[in-house]
Amino acid sequence: MKRIFDDLHGYVSLNDLEVMILDHPLLQRLRRIKQTSLAFMVYPGAVNTRFSHTLGTLHITTILGGILEEKGILTHEETRKLRIASLLHDVGQFPFSHSIGGFLCQRIFQIQTLEIC
Repeated sequence: MKRIFDDLHGYVSLNDLEVMILDHPLLQRLRRIKQTSLAFMVYPGAVNTRFSHTLGTLHITTILGGILEEKGILTHEETRKLRIASLLHDVGQFPFSHSIGGFLCQRIFQIQTLEIC
């Protein structure tokens, strides 16, 4: 069990498997990717990283999973799997991915309009 302090959510607890996942280089690289692209150039406080976003996502998933478990909608095992999914949800992100995603979809897939982009 490990606890990491998040500026927005306070301490976020992780079990041993989640720590192993978070310590992997593919997730550690998210520390260097800004969540808001170049917004920090105009708004100096906008320095959130994909890594801190991932911790926040884990925290929110934990809260929602707990509520859904109490209502009998999810099992503890399903909540555990959702927590792992929340850690991995941004692993494929790259710098400026949200800013240039539409452009890349058009270039890579050579499609003028693509609903998922």
